[in-house]
Amino acid sequence: MKPHKPINISVPYWMKIIGFSLLFSIVKAEDKIDCKAINPFDDPENDPCNPFRYIPNKAGTIIVAEFFTHSAFLLTLCYIHRPIKWFLVLIIGSWTHALGLWLRLGIRIDPHSIGFLVVEEVLVVLSPCAYLAALYILFGKISQHLDGGRYLRPIKPGKVAKIFVWSDVITFMLQGNASGLLPSKSSIVAKIGRYLLLVGLILQLISFMFFVYLVIVFFYRVRKEAPTIYRIRRWKRVYAALVFSCLTLLVRSIYRIVEFAEPQPGYLYTHEIFFFCFDCLPMWLTTSTYVFYWPGRYLIDETKVRPSILDGVGIDNSVTLDHLQSQDDRMRLPSGSEEDHSIVNDRRVAI
Repeated sequence: MKPHKPINISVPYWMKIIGFSLLFSIVKAEDKIDCKAINPFDDPENDPCNPFRYIPNKAGTIIVAEFFTHSAFLLTLCYIHRPIKWFLVLIIGSWTHALGLWLRLGIRIDPHSIGFLVVEEVLVVLSPCAYLAALYILFGKISQHLDGGRYLRPIKPGKVAKIFVWSDVITFMLQGNASGLLPSKSSIVAKIGRYLLLVGLILQLISFMFFVYLVIVFFYRVRKEAPTIYRIRRWKRVYAALVFSCLTLLVRSIYRIVEFAEPQPGYLYTHEIFFFCFDCLPMWLTTSTYVFYWPGRYLIDETKVRPSILDGVGIDNSVTLDHLQSQDDRMRLPSGSEEDHSIVNDRRVAI
């Protein structure tokens, strides 16, 4: 009889992260405070049981939550009109972000509620991870739409989303577990959570900066190496939306890193106006942009660049670059705005 091979039980890194986070969350610190004896409304700025050190503003919270809810609703309508399953992650992230903001009203009623604090922090901090995943997928779809594998060298278009989404998943889990530790009444546990969250945000920013570099390089190579495709206006509209979203996400990422790098309770974290201006506003601009530039309106079969157009492989001798450009020129935005028709050299593809 053949000897049995020993069973190799390996624990994935993400399970180790969750395990350590759960271990930290059950640590009983010596300086635990009895929050029941403290009135949360007497002096919130010096309340050790209120991690925000303020009571969320009711009017501001309702306005911001309403904006996110309306954006999520309009994105849902865009999906119903022109469904693209690969962009559902943006819609899901928009709804969870809106829910997290509405939960701040619960924190206003009971500032010491651990349940409201944990769920709100997790939803508000992690929803932008869904936005990042949506941008990664969108970039890969644009490059495939233009048959632009050569402009992403040495990375293949189909692997762009996989590489960056997996990096997003890792930082997502790290930030998710860390966010659950922040509202802890134990200063040691909260401090550990803050450091873990800071590490997750920094890793996410590094990954995102590399993604932004690819976005810029891709556009430069298309402009330099494929001027005919560059002159097609339709794909550049959604590409401009992608670039704008990258900028808004960079603003939010930098703000979050600075916020949690401060000694806690820090000035940025304990003043709600910064949260509204540098977290909520950039994220709302990110989601609302795609209400106007929904990819399903632009990345359509009629304007897709076929390999024969770029490589000169004879598939259909009636296909010309002029035909592709004319298809783009005939397309109109839903608002009916006119486009400036660019002139394309009358040149057929060699077959």
